[in-house]
Amino acid sequence: MGAVKHTPGPWQCDEVRTQCGRAFRIGSGEMLSAGKGCCIIYDDYPGNPVNERGANARLIAAAPDLLALAIQYRDDLKRPPKGDSLARRLEAIEAALAKVEGPTDA
Repeated sequence: MGAVKHTPGPWQCDEVRTQCGRAFRIGSGEMLSAGKGCCIIYDDYPGNPVNERGANARLIAAAPDLLALAIQYRDDLKRPPKGDSLARRLEAIEAALAKVEGPTDA
């Protein structure tokens, strides 16, 4: 695999209010704080009951984490990890999935 060409992670997803509804800004903290160079998904369609755009935004924000895990597990197939590193890898998977799934409405 060649050099990574995307903006390095971690990325985050911030929900912002717009005149027509809301938007999700996705990028690294530096990109978001400057207010430029980030990906924006607008969710100004009122008939979106399943919050699909918010879920898409979280998935995009988790992409660098998911890519890192895919690379790690590809390498694990070549050189299986030891027991202690299995727990750390499982923790990384759980964190990436939680980022994709977003907050729960409990």
